[in-house]
Amino acid sequence: MAPQPTLRERILDSAAAKDLDIEAIAKAADMPLSYLQAIVENDREKLPAFPYVRAHLASLAEVLDMDPVEVSSAYKREFDHRISGSRDLLPGNRFALPKKGRLIAILVGVVVVLGVVTLLWGPGVLGEPDLLVTNPPATPQPFIVTTSTIILRGKIDPRDKLLINDQIVPVEPDGSFARPYNFDPDINFIEFRVERLLGGSTRVVREVFYESVLIPTNTNSSTVPTPTSTLEDTTTSTSSVLEEPTL
Repeated sequence: MAPQPTLRERILDSAAAKDLDIEAIAKAADMPLSYLQAIVENDREKLPAFPYVRAHLASLAEVLDMDPVEVSSAYKREFDHRISGSRDLLPGNRFALPKKGRLIAILVGVVVVLGVVTLLWGPGVLGEPDLLVTNPPATPQPFIVTTSTIILRGKIDPRDKLLINDQIVPVEPDGSFARPYNFDPDINFIEFRVERLLGGSTRVVREVFYESVLIPTNTNSSTVPTPTSTLEDTTTSTSSVLEEPTL
């Protein structure tokens, strides 16, 4: 009784009969070339367990006009030396990039995006934002006022966002801002914060002490009488001086 031909021999015989090489067969069967080469070279270590290659073997049998049942049985007998399980690796997509290549591609993409952002917007998007507060001044701390209202003034980059005590404040096209602020009695804390799109934030706090001033009012008034003289009194006095006694 002649020995049963191996799967390798069957593939090579059918390939020779159809005048096909290994690469053409793998392409026609939509089978990874590495799998077909491993079968032909009897390299069991490069082949996955049967469940992961079942569909490829069926396509291979169809291309070479072989019995798919016999092809599957031969593969199990000759190459399926381990049972499929959680440690088996699934067949890789031959069109997918290797893991290292994907990582490099991602890093290159990130660098390109950051380069474009830096080129177009530069420090207006990255880095720490600038914040200049001119009123109230930085010194002294606390800054003492005697009026209940003040105009907060300063300047930022107009591309950044300004918040005063967590409230968004619009700025002028040149980045300057002016906003009225009402004080509470005694100490007041005013927080200025600027946030940048892809950068950090800058925070400045001013302490202002509102000292209310009471103006005293005088309710007691006194009138000092001023002596006056009349025209009649003057005339009488003059007449008495000029009058002479009659003899």
